Amino acid sequence: GEFSFILAALGRQLGLLTDVATNALVATSIISITLNPILYRMIDPVHRWAERQRAVREVFRFCSRARKQVEDEMQVHDEQRKRIAPQAVVVGYGPVGKIVVRLLQGNGLRVHVVEMNLETVRSLNAEGIHALYGDISVPSTLEDAGIASASSLILSSTSVPNAKEVVREAKELNPQIRILARSAYARESVELRNAGCDVVFSGEGEVAFAMLEEILRDFGSTTAELVQERVRAREELYGNSDT
Repeated sequence: GEFSFILAALGRQLGLLTDVATNALVATSIISITLNPILYRMIDPVHRWAERQRAVREVFRFCSRARKQVEDEMQVHDEQRKRIAPQAVVVGYGPVGKIVVRLLQGNGLRVHVVEMNLETVRSLNAEGIHALYGDISVPSTLEDAGIASASSLILSSTSVPNAKEVVREAKELNPQIRILARSAYARESVELRNAGCDVVFSGEGEVAFAMLEEILRDFGSTTAELVQERVRAREELYGNSDT
């Protein structure tokens, strides 16, 4: 609430807020600051009243049972993950993540998936795919996923929060791990590689490479020539043929 006063003053100073807007913001802040302690003191009385209502009690019990069920399921799967060390940890189970997991498992590799969608995690665990619900930017999530014993970490999404910090943390926990990441733009690949990524796949770059190969194929280029041109294009785009 108090911070709103600073925002109002700064907004007025920069010409972003009119006098009316500034006064409205300040008035709203005062009302909020006034009501907050009153509402806070009402929590216990309202809670006691709610517990006396049968319908509300049933809702509380239902929510409590549902939460306990989810916690028990997560605990069981956490224990299973600790017993089975992964060979690869895949972050994200979107379209790309699904394909990567399917191909890895198809080649006999043990995969752990880290996903922020709880329903997806429950569905994967029900299918026998080890999945962990959590934010990968939190170091403990990496540890729970088994990063210390994994040989590969795959960031399959372009929206991984604090991707560079995730890469650095993974390298600290497992210096030998090979990290593959996906980026939306070619310029981001340099930052990810500097953070410790071994290979970065850029959406811009992969589209350019696909177009290049299609054009050259129409002109009768051989497979060897296509590979050579792809390597050259990678060096030009990324500055490193390994990316």
